[in-house]
Formats: sequence, structure tokens, C-alpha cells
Amino acid sequence: MAVQRRARPTDTQETGSLAAGVFAALPDLLLCGLFLYTWVKPMAIDPLMVKRLTALTLLEFIVMHSAPFSGIVALSEMKRHLKVLALAGLGAFYMLFAWGFALAFGSNWPLYSFFGLMLNRLLGVLVGAVPRGAQAMYLGSCWIVGALAYLGAIFFTAFAPVPRLGISREVVAAQHFTTGGIWPEEPYRALAFGAIYFGIVAMWEVVGRGRMVERAARQQRRGR
Repeated sequence: MAVQRRARPTDTQETGSLAAGVFAALPDLLLCGLFLYTWVKPMAIDPLMVKRLTALTLLEFIVMHSAPFSGIVALSEMKRHLKVLALAGLGAFYMLFAWGFALAFGSNWPLYSFFGLMLNRLLGVLVGAVPRGAQAMYLGSCWIVGALAYLGAIFFTAFAPVPRLGISREVVAAQHFTTGGIWPEEPYRALAFGAIYFGIVAMWEVVGRGRMVERAARQQRRGR
């Protein structure tokens, strides 16, 4: 009597979860590509793209700082109206920083960028890339990896011999930076930072997702 091989019941779920994880990582992959492309051809998309991306790296620090608090509220058992009020309060607080960037640049694009980055940090949960039981673990791991990647990329690009590629002195002058410092004076380091940081974050959103799901599943089996 032939024994029919049982199909694993989780295969379809794992494939769908992986696809959702890749979808969640897509914005970071696109940002990584944008930083790389601007590093090579800084004036191709927007004459001020170098300046915009340099400011974006600073906005990402604010978003990274706010993400754990937003994630805790989003995953909490609070009533819906209280959760909305709590998220609105957090958003209003951190929006003050984005508003300061908007005033400094004389444009509203930092506000739009801030909202986009905030949404990007919660995308893994919003699209269902991670099962409910592993969401807290996943968000925590993303914050830790993101913080380490941010600090590591800053130190690396600050001291490593980063090439200029397309960022000539004429390109730097055309950005009209109003502040000093290593990134306004050598913005190719900021572009290298953005490519490294968002690349690492995107990779973890795909690879780390699987690890966190497996760990949560093991913990759930042990608890039975």
C-alpha cells in the first residue's frame, strides 16, 4: 500500500508571509537604490536631491526614535479610540521636529517625508508580514537592527575613504546648504550612509522576519 506524502500545511502560509515581508521591505530597497543612484548621478532626478536625501537621513533618526513607542501602541490591547488618540499624540509630538525641518528648508516636503518614513517603519505589521504572535518580537528586532545599522553606518561613512562618485564640488555648491558639518560639506558620505543603512534594514525585514517567526513558533510550542 503506497503511503501518500503529507504536504506541509504551513507551506502556503510561509510563501504568503515571505511575499508580504518582501513587500514590506520594498520601500527601504527603493530608498537604498535612490541613494545609490543620486550618489552616481546627483542632478538627474532633482537638482536639490542631494540636499533632500541628506535631510532625509536626519528625519529617519527621528522616525527610528519614535518607532518603538508607535509600535507598542499599535500592538497594544487598548480600545480603538484610545489607540487612535495615543498614536495621534505621539505623531503630534514628533511632528514638531519635522516641522522644524520644514521651516529650515522653506518647504513642506520634510513633513510628507516624515509621514512616509513613519508608515514605512510600521509597514511590516500593517500588511500582515508577521503573524500576530511574533509582531512584538519582530518590531523589537527591527528597532535594534535599525539602531545598530544607523550608528554603524554613521561611524563607517565618517571615517572610511568614501568616494565622491558624481558629487563634485559644483554639485555641493548648487545644494546651498545653510549649515556646516561633515554631511553638508561632504554629502557623498550622507548618500553612502543612506544606501548602507536602508539596505541593511531592508535585508533584515526579509531575513529577520523569518527568524522571528520561527522563534515565536518555538516559544509557542514550548508553552503548550
